[in-house]
Amino acid sequence: MSEIKIQIEEKKSLNEKISIIGTSDFGISIGKRLLHFGFDVIYGSCDPNLKYLKKCFEEQFTMNRLSVTTISDALHQADSIVFLAVSSDFYENLADQIVESLSRKHKTKNSTILIDASNLHDSSHGKTLSFSNAEKLESLIQKQIIDSKLDHQVNVIKAFNLLNSNSMRQYIENVTKSVPKTVPIAGNDTLSKQKVKDLCAKLGFDIALILVHSNQH
Repeated sequence: MSEIKIQIEEKKSLNEKISIIGTSDFGISIGKRLLHFGFDVIYGSCDPNLKYLKKCFEEQFTMNRLSVTTISDALHQADSIVFLAVSSDFYENLADQIVESLSRKHKTKNSTILIDASNLHDSSHGKTLSFSNAEKLESLIQKQIIDSKLDHQVNVIKAFNLLNSNSMRQYIENVTKSVPKTVPIAGNDTLSKQKVKDLCAKLGFDIALILVHSNQH
């Protein structure tokens, strides 16, 4: 995993906590952009490593706005938005952790938005699939919610999967460069899509809105 070095001017905190599950290069790049635009970032990892996080973020690292913890705690601490920066191969196990952690959330936090940024594997290329990654995850979570009788709404939104790590870091490394990047958004919940749309705008991206998950793999 390559180390990313950036020089930025720190932005005023928006006092909004967004969690990222996964500390891959893409997950780190998402966090850098969120921090740059004023969001507090909580990483969820199977192996929380603060030393590694400090090395990746260097000048941007601050204990007040950036932390790493377990996946369950990161899901629990997010205000409403959680990025999934992991392979869809982990979604079945992740669904269990998502529902378990959400059962601990305060009653006033009764809705969570999961942003699925995954793509299909090469092994799936050319195959006709009945469900996208986002639809698969949503189905797994809804089953867990019903089985656990959880009174919490979870909406999966497909977004950011067409951007790579370099695109996420763009404008941070060179703030004078202004080449718009478009983020397609797909999902079934109107309010959740609007919130992700607003987030994209705050992060400096254009938005292409798609009504449903269908064919958004």
